[in-house]
Amino acid sequence: MEHSFDWIRESQRLGFLGPSAPDVHLEQAFFFCDVIKNILPSFKDVLSPLLFDLGTGGGFPGLVIAEMLNSINVVLVESMAKRAAFLDKCVRSESLGERCKVLNGRAEVYGRMREFRESAQFVTAKAFARAAITAECASGLVAVGGFIVVSDPPGGLQSMSTRWKDVALEGLALERVESLKSPFAITIFKKIKHLEEKYPRETQKMLKHPLF
Repeated sequence: MEHSFDWIRESQRLGFLGPSAPDVHLEQAFFFCDVIKNILPSFKDVLSPLLFDLGTGGGFPGLVIAEMLNSINVVLVESMAKRAAFLDKCVRSESLGERCKVLNGRAEVYGRMREFRESAQFVTAKAFARAAITAECASGLVAVGGFIVVSDPPGGLQSMSTRWKDVALEGLALERVESLKSPFAITIFKKIKHLEEKYPRETQKMLKHPLF
């Protein structure tokens, strides 16, 4: 099936894309798709694996994942109302409504809600927040045995031990599985146990007192 991704031009026009060229955003989203496809066999007994994409913004990588991987359900989490409205329009125009929906709100809030807490097989994040906040929000949504796939800034694998603190990650019930550097830097985590009820914390507590 061919995908035109026509919505990318509108996303760019609205100023929802970062400084990189649209093609770069798209290539990185395809890499997210490849990583997820490699992990999917772990959930062969799950009829419709669920994925939350944090801070989808202009559509990356969550909207691309929804278009490319039709065996999973995707929830696009976006706190800014204007961007969430754009994403909702895209979901409808691409006829993705049966498998993809948009939540306009903060990831840490959804991670404390019974309906969503520890419910997903995957959580993805591209340029969502600083590392500690990303990990705390994502752990609230991913199920035990599930995986978190996060983009990393350029800089090589040597910086990963500084960016991701393994001891702090263990406190968030996460284990770092692998850090990839080509063609894009991405780190993969696995949820190893249930998250303590106190996490994810309220927004201001996370911002003022990040865990690492």
